[in-house]
Amino acid sequence: MSGLYRISATPLLHSRGDFKGKLKGVSFMAASPTDTKEWFSNNCGQFELAFSRIMTRALAGLIVDALKHGDDVEFPGLYSEQDFDSGFLFEWPAVHLTLPAIYFQESASA
Repeated sequence: MSGLYRISATPLLHSRGDFKGKLKGVSFMAASPTDTKEWFSNNCGQFELAFSRIMTRALAGLIVDALKHGDDVEFPGLYSEQDFDSGFLFEWPAVHLTLPAIYFQESASA
């Protein structure tokens, strides 16, 4: 682990077609005094939820709004590597990974 990181985000907007001007994805850079990490995450509508895990929901919303407008953003504060190790990628909510009760009851009686 290389200490605490500053995180910056650069948006990529669709340049043409039906989604012209909409947020396509974000390039992130996390920099510490001794290390730099860079990655890209596609926009699947997950950024506000992902950012709200490390800051207030209101601030996460403001950052997402700025990215949607094409603005580069630097996150406030410093973050440990575990704060961004998921890369702010889309994650399926756990509720989608469980079987509905009807299937559970049928398999239990079989």
